[in-house]
Amino acid sequence: MEEINARIISKGKASGEALVSAEPIGFLGGVDPETGAVIEKGHPLEGKNIAGKVLIFPNGKGSTVGSYVMLQLAKNGKAPAAIINISAEPIIAVGAIISKIPMVDQPAFSSQHTAASNRQPAHSSQHTAYGNRILETGCSMRSAINCAGCAQLSGMLDALSLSGKLVTVDADKGVIIF
Repeated sequence: MEEINARIISKGKASGEALVSAEPIGFLGGVDPETGAVIEKGHPLEGKNIAGKVLIFPNGKGSTVGSYVMLQLAKNGKAPAAIINISAEPIIAVGAIISKIPMVDQPAFSSQHTAASNRQPAHSSQHTAYGNRILETGCSMRSAINCAGCAQLSGMLDALSLSGKLVTVDADKGVIIF
């Protein structure tokens, strides 16, 4: 088992199967609050269910009402067990807090973990294939990840390697165990 540090957003501890998206998630219109299914057309997780999963994605997007969709998911027993963001933003953070969903961000994935997964990011003018997208890394990166540089892309690549694995988020201590 590996343990990495992360910044605490919403306290609590939960475990579940990792469900990972390289794309941001918008809860209003993107997730059905009655079922927990991702309903956003064309989203990589379209048709998948987030209920009871450790949901890992770069950041949120969309309306502030998304926080209340997260609360409705929790009331319906369809919320994710925990959330890991690469970079939290207010909509998802508030949603996690009011819904009592453990949440962390800024996971400290090591460069050794990245190298071990053979997914080291390209630099400067080099490119790396990322799903169906070609992303240019570095400060001028233009993608849905909203990356400030290679460190964030590297973290997202490491997160992708967790998909389907059992992950524990201990947001009381600020650690992720996998």
